[in-house]
Amino acid sequence: GGKSRSPFMKEFFAKVEQIKRNMDQIKKNMVQLEKKHGTALTAVSSTKSNKQQEEIEDMMDQTTTLIKAVKESLKELDTEAKAHRKKSKGDAEDRTRQNMYNTLVKKFISLVQEYQEMQNNFKNKYRDRVGRQLKVVKPDATLDEIEELIDSGGDKNIFTQQMLGEKSTQAARNALADIQDKHKDIVRLEQSIVELHQLFVDMSVLVETQGEMLDQIELHVQQAHQYVDKGVKQLEKAKESQKSARKRMCCIVCCCVIFLMLVVGGVFGAVAPSFA
Repeated sequence: GGKSRSPFMKEFFAKVEQIKRNMDQIKKNMVQLEKKHGTALTAVSSTKSNKQQEEIEDMMDQTTTLIKAVKESLKELDTEAKAHRKKSKGDAEDRTRQNMYNTLVKKFISLVQEYQEMQNNFKNKYRDRVGRQLKVVKPDATLDEIEELIDSGGDKNIFTQQMLGEKSTQAARNALADIQDKHKDIVRLEQSIVELHQLFVDMSVLVETQGEMLDQIELHVQQAHQYVDKGVKQLEKAKESQKSARKRMCCIVCCCVIFLMLVVGGVFGAVAPSFA
């Protein structure tokens, strides 16, 4: 038993450790990306901003590769666990595999959601910056005009023509260059968010499997609560019955004592005159 199983568990735990390392690296990348996005958003010179954006793109690509690797590794663990369950019918090794797998899936989904929220947050910050840049050169710009400029990236746009028209200033040209740069960043972030959404769709099978298990656990907990409640109620009933029985017994004993006293009293009352 134990000896034949150990090589498989050794391989299983090696995969688990690799998944954990990859998830740790994703978390570290997120911390770095947050700093780099912050620097890119406040960068004044386009050279500095472009350098940050190149680093951000490389790190986003690396993070996407790590996320895909974790997803595939989890699918492998799930397939192996199911194959083992068919043979073992729920032994200790099966429970170990399932518990570890559920824990990893839960952590991974939480991590990817956090990453997606971060990407969405920075996408909105870049859009806000584009809006502010447009307001610098066109203070009366409406929300619709800002949205149109963001979506077009400053290309073939009536507002672009206005910004670079006869009254064009260096500030207007700088603003347009910044808008075009930030548009690329927004598009890249939107692509990343779409990829992460697709990953959630791909993970749905794993989540459903975990969901079924969680539902079963919840059912068992509810049943356990019901049994405990029933037990408590039965104990309370037993205590009440016991109290009632004691009361009844006390009444019976008292009645018997009174009856005996009456009988004895009657006997003595009848015998006393005969002695006289």
